[in-house]
Amino acid sequence: MLYTEGSFSDGRSAATYPARIAFGDDALIIRLGGEAAHAWSYEGLQSSHPVHPDEIVLIGHGDFPGERLQVNPVTDGHPPGEFARELIRRAPQLSRRAASWRLFVPMAAATLALVLAGLWLWFTDYSLAQSMARWIPEGVRDQMGRQVVAQLAPAGKICHSEAGDAALAAMAGRLNTDNANGRFNIQVARLKVINAFAAPGRNIIISDKLIEFAKSPDEVAGVLAHEMGHGIETHPEAGIIRALGISTAISVLMGGASDSFASIGATLLQMNYSRKAEREADAHALRLLRGARIAPGPLAGFFKRIDKKINDKAGGFSRTVMRILSTHPATGDRVRMIRQTGSWDTKPALSEDEWQALRKICG
Repeated sequence: MLYTEGSFSDGRSAATYPARIAFGDDALIIRLGGEAAHAWSYEGLQSSHPVHPDEIVLIGHGDFPGERLQVNPVTDGHPPGEFARELIRRAPQLSRRAASWRLFVPMAAATLALVLAGLWLWFTDYSLAQSMARWIPEGVRDQMGRQVVAQLAPAGKICHSEAGDAALAAMAGRLNTDNANGRFNIQVARLKVINAFAAPGRNIIISDKLIEFAKSPDEVAGVLAHEMGHGIETHPEAGIIRALGISTAISVLMGGASDSFASIGATLLQMNYSRKAEREADAHALRLLRGARIAPGPLAGFFKRIDKKINDKAGGFSRTVMRILSTHPATGDRVRMIRQTGSWDTKPALSEDEWQALRKICG
């Protein structure tokens, strides 16, 4: 039986006691003067640091919390490190290899969890930003959206006329009967681009150029229904969180400075939604058009002409400016999706007088 000398602490005081340690068949035997021997089973031995022959051995036991045993690497009458090597042989859980394995297992498990989470996110197309956006209080979304709209379309650019406002309200009312999808704040603005965009809080801006470009009120209704779809799904809020980062978005939501809203406005103009988001908005658009008994075909025609204008860079608009809906599914796919929705009884989105009033809303 190999004996060595060390020091023992019972954990109840700072005092340490000389100890004589020996290796038994099933346990480490610790003798303190005239006291009865302590027996620490090998499988219960613990150490905060791996045991190494060239270092001080400091171990405890799971059955005796607070008790500690210390043995120097060099002891009288024994080769250096002999005790530590024998201890590792009998209690391999104290070795560096075992410690490395204990570290590897949780790290491997964490890595596997991250990989599985990544695969799940990839195949389910889950959006953390969109989930966060849905937790934003409605009042905060509305305030945020109005300030963003004020940056993108100042009061001087917003168009109003009694007849035009009435026509726009009639179209929105047809699409969103009794505010079934929440209240939308829809405005027409003098902008230099053919565009329509949804801002946080179900705020929607339609450019006067888009209304001029449209051949019928049904085309405008289709675009408006699409933007409503973005608002219903909180895509603008999610896009801002994704583009600016969570910390910046939270700062703005908690009362950020006006220049923060200016940067958000610029972000909205440059932001492209994912194809998944665009498909979701398209699906909402078709649902709203069906409920309003407005024909979906004109929307497909609008997208075809927009595609041609983007490709031709017609009318003096650059490819970048005319990037509207460029991240949407291909026009051919959209046309097929519209055709697959079937048909329903339809009536024009606006009367001829209402359509002319809307076209003249900006004077």
